[in-house]
Amino acid sequence: ALCSDMVKLDGVVAGLVQYVRNEKADSIGRQYSAMALGNLLAEPDTHEIVVKSGSIAALITMLKNCCDAGELVSGKHAAFAISNVASNLKYHQQIVEEGAIELLVTLACCEDPDTQRQSLAA
Repeated sequence: ALCSDMVKLDGVVAGLVQYVRNEKADSIGRQYSAMALGNLLAEPDTHEIVVKSGSIAALITMLKNCCDAGELVSGKHAAFAISNVASNLKYHQQIVEEGAIELLVTLACCEDPDTQRQSLAA
């Protein structure tokens, strides 16, 4: 059933990525959008369509902004999504080249155990 719904998923993913990327959008909405991307990325069959939409760059930008502004909840959701896509070796190089490693290490040093866990999982 999932494979037959992949075409429908493309428009949804594009909307989520656009919202995560929009730094002026509501921060709670961005967090939920990142969480939704993370949930989609928990399924390996969706990796290609979600990554193709620009999700890695958007999530890493969100991660950078949360590290700069100290918004740990946003960072936790972005790290969650990145950790799910990082389970696929195919995307490791892109994640590294986009600058995620330093940001995840910074996030791992925060005081919140849940945020530490998500950043270390990635």
